Amino acid sequence: MNIKKKLLWGFIWRMFFSLSLFILNIAFAKYFGAIESGQVYFITTALSLYIIFSSVNIETGIGFYAAAKKVNLTTTLFAGLLFTVISVMILLLLQYFPATRDYFSGKSWDWYYSVFYVTGNLLASIFCALFFAYNNYVWPNVILACCMLILAAFFVINDQFWFYTREESLFVYFFFFIVQALILILGFISKHRKEIKLNVSVINKRHLKSIIHYSLIALISNVVFFLLYRMDYWLVEYYTSASELGNYIQASRFGQALLIAPSIFSAIIIPRIADKSIMRFDKPAAFAFVILAFIFLFFLIFLLFAGPPFFKILLGEDYIHMYWPSVIKIPAILFLSFSFILGTWFAGINKIIYNIYSTVAGVVVIIVSDFLLIPAYGIIGAAVASLLAYLAVFITSVYLYNSKTNQRFGDLLRFCRSIVKNRRRYAKELWANLNLIDY
Repeated sequence: MNIKKKLLWGFIWRMFFSLSLFILNIAFAKYFGAIESGQVYFITTALSLYIIFSSVNIETGIGFYAAAKKVNLTTTLFAGLLFTVISVMILLLLQYFPATRDYFSGKSWDWYYSVFYVTGNLLASIFCALFFAYNNYVWPNVILACCMLILAAFFVINDQFWFYTREESLFVYFFFFIVQALILILGFISKHRKEIKLNVSVINKRHLKSIIHYSLIALISNVVFFLLYRMDYWLVEYYTSASELGNYIQASRFGQALLIAPSIFSAIIIPRIADKSIMRFDKPAAFAFVILAFIFLFFLIFLLFAGPPFFKILLGEDYIHMYWPSVIKIPAILFLSFSFILGTWFAGINKIIYNIYSTVAGVVVIIVSDFLLIPAYGIIGAAVASLLAYLAVFITSVYLYNSKTNQRFGDLLRFCRSIVKNRRRYAKELWANLNLIDY
């Protein structure tokens, strides 16, 4: 299968996983309700931030160097396992102290819930990065999607027949993070066992330092992006009720579902830029821009016509306040998605610093906007603040793309117009031979 077909199938399978994750989110939210599900998502947001810091975002460096074929597989696996152990050990230490325990665990949770979440998510991220680096987009997405669908089915069935209590169901939810990680590990090892050497002498210290160095730069980028995307959770939690927080988090997760498409694009394209399979970015980026614009326009029109009853029917009475934040989030996430696409090129050529610059611009805007709008307008003000911040990120990304590359945003827009104007021809070519994207 050539590179073009691999990219297309990677996008299709990643969308399948994303759809399963969206289904799980609906099932989980309906089962636990706005307040309880909001609390779970609030704490797992803190755990996600903890994972980024404690692991120094090691999966990013692993994926980059594995795709570029600059580091042997044993060294990348050692780096991943080393930082997984470090992350879990620090978490156990933090949970020992009452002052920090509440940030990473619910009041009724057992200590190992957070350990399941951190270990499972970190290992899954590492081995997904390795799968992608080796041009395998099917296995990781199928494994993750099946786990998500099984878990969603569990909540739907248990909601009807109550085989398990809520406490037992929550245990199943967190334990599934370990299950999916173990399946990914076994799947990867079964395909690449001949390349793995169980010999410490094979581990290259210089290459290990290179992985950590790249990951540390990516860490800064991801931390800043995390603040941009989720810092409003804490201000909403401070200024509004638990029910409104649950509604806002669900509206944000709805927006996060729309962010999946550019995330898929980045996950698939970055390794191919790193190994120089892709030398010019304007045509792939234009294709992504057009597809995203149509997807977001469809959802915006759908929500405007469906009205507030849509979320009431989909999720239940608890979620009647998430409609307008969700509507406002759609154009906001579109601007952020466009920034994602432009940032893919910088990540692939090891110039992540430029992505940090654009994200910092957004963080400055969202800090000011949140403090001005949330106390007065609640979760609608938070959504408007996100719109302003993501627009700032996009404008800065366009400026950096024009000034720091030998490609121009105007050329990208011309390709966009050409795709829209000749959409039927491009669709036929894409379906037949993927001739839309010339590398």
